[in-house]
Amino acid sequence: MVDRVTKLRWRRRFRRKQRQVEHIGAQADDHLDKHFFRRLNRLVDIRRFMFAWLLLLGLLITGVIIQARALPEFYQERVPQAGGTYSEGIFGTFTNANPLYATNPVDASTSRLLFSGLMRYDSENELVPDLAKDLEVDERGVIYTVKLRDDVVWHDGQPLTADDVAFTYQTIQKPDAKSPLRSNWVGVKIKVIDPMTVEFTLPHGLASFPHSLTNGIIPKHILGNVAVSQLRSASFNTISPVGSGPFVWETIQVEGSTVEDREERIGFTANQQYHNGAPKIDRFLIRAFHDKQNLAEVFNQGELSGAAGLEVNPSTASTVREHYVPLNGQVNVFLNNSHPVLSQRAIRQALTRGTDQRAIIEGLGFPVIASKSPLLNRHVGYDPQLTQLAFDQEAAKKQLDEAGWKPGEDGIREKGSDRLEFSLFTQEVNQYSFVANTLEQQWRDIGVAAEVVLQQDTDFQNTLAFHNYDALLYGITLGSDPDVYAYWHSSQ
Repeated sequence: MVDRVTKLRWRRRFRRKQRQVEHIGAQADDHLDKHFFRRLNRLVDIRRFMFAWLLLLGLLITGVIIQARALPEFYQERVPQAGGTYSEGIFGTFTNANPLYATNPVDASTSRLLFSGLMRYDSENELVPDLAKDLEVDERGVIYTVKLRDDVVWHDGQPLTADDVAFTYQTIQKPDAKSPLRSNWVGVKIKVIDPMTVEFTLPHGLASFPHSLTNGIIPKHILGNVAVSQLRSASFNTISPVGSGPFVWETIQVEGSTVEDREERIGFTANQQYHNGAPKIDRFLIRAFHDKQNLAEVFNQGELSGAAGLEVNPSTASTVREHYVPLNGQVNVFLNNSHPVLSQRAIRQALTRGTDQRAIIEGLGFPVIASKSPLLNRHVGYDPQLTQLAFDQEAAKKQLDEAGWKPGEDGIREKGSDRLEFSLFTQEVNQYSFVANTLEQQWRDIGVAAEVVLQQDTDFQNTLAFHNYDALLYGITLGSDPDVYAYWHSSQ
């Protein structure tokens, strides 16, 4: 129990503390009123002084921020960090990882990650050895001898030998295998000299033959007992492929309920025994999209590290780095010489002169290298003096005038009852559509009517296969081989 005296003492102490708090509060109010509110009206007199100090303070803060952001560029260096997962989206469908059949972008990417070839292309697109340690050719250019590296193993740990190389190319040569690579190997004799040496004997000299050695090598100890006619549909190709490339097959997952929404996800892990050194990335994920819009949306949502073949600028352009890779190919306009109008040389030359290649390239919005010859400028035999006719609109009009084609009432040239018109076929994709419509306008300026016909892939392939076109805007892959006979000779 607390007695009455103690209670009174505590009460007096509490009241004293209360009066002290009230006194301090009153002093604070007096000081705030005296030193702040009463002096507010003086700010007008010292506004310039205050403004100068605030400006100086702002400049100092800004300078510190700029310096803090700039100094790391001088004293620090950004370097890649090993590890992590790289996820890449590709438009297309996964069908086959076997390098003997991989042709579409998804299959080709998968095959390159899993399999190695005797030769490969480096970052400068130069041909360099891969599985091959040495490549020798005889003085006639007919016999090629390849010596293999002795440190290469398959993903299952088995050594890669000359028997695997011979098995790969002998399989390609068999008609029942139905490999699209077969035409490059008809007539080539393949001989195993020793476990690390294989010899190729060509029916005639071919300087570009080493470029045919870039396809992946397949394992004989796994596929040697598979019937050749069943090889294209073997489970090895889609469920359990074993290669010698930088990445090892991990898993495949299919998502989506409709064709448009369907997506294949193919996972790979780094091959720690890779002969060129283990990859710096732990995992690689390929996501194959059947719809380009879905690919763009997923990329914009930040779910992908990169995307190949996007035709639209991503909405997150400020955080995206674009890479343009020069290809050994061309986009050309092929003219069907069987067409009554296009069979005339003067008209074909006038169309060439009436094509402003520079305007088309500038309108594409991404880097493009101009090509004015059947050969690329890096091909053996390329002559910069032998190029197509330069853009000259007036010369084109004059040539058509001299050929008897006169402008009609609508500006389109006529000759008797014939009109100077034809159809220009191409695929229904953004770049081809832009080029085709630009060509239509440029040719109309010289009096030629070209009706642009845009087709989906299936219809376009039929048009291409049966030559059901007057003119065709199409891209072809030339590769590093300067032999373009197949594209330009009428027998092909």
